[in-house]
Amino acid sequence: MADFIICPEVILEANKSKKYWSKLLYPFTDDENRNRVVYNDEILSMYDKIEGYHYESWIDLLIVNKKIIKITKTDESNKCIFISTCKKSYDKKLIVCEKNDCTEKDKCHECDLDEIDLINKDEAIDIIKPSNCTINIFGNKNNVTTGDSSPINN
Repeated sequence: MADFIICPEVILEANKSKKYWSKLLYPFTDDENRNRVVYNDEILSMYDKIEGYHYESWIDLLIVNKKIIKITKTDESNKCIFISTCKKSYDKKLIVCEKNDCTEKDKCHECDLDEIDLINKDEAIDIIKPSNCTINIFGNKNNVTTGDSSPINN
């Protein structure tokens, strides 16, 4: 399980290319996906400026499924709310449209990006998607158990 902060530009990009809704953002709401979205009041107010049905249902599902976690911002001197909030999160993972965006924008170029794991939206799809596991059982008396100790019979 990991906690991620998602820049609003990623959500805006999802409104242009629906694959980011289906492959990146909506998987956070799935019970099988153990990842969560991190926010604070300032980030949520930026999110709330985004219009669209997909956004509203995404936020509702995150809340209902407890896939969203709030972090209180204390460092008011930091110009980039996403960097300062990310530094307070345990995993320090920030999903952006492009990694260069965070270093080039005026609001972020003064921020210290050390300790932050910047993740491109396309890379994030591979990280977020649930992993599938295939187990091949050969022989008559093989025994395999799952993580919850349930037997798998062949």
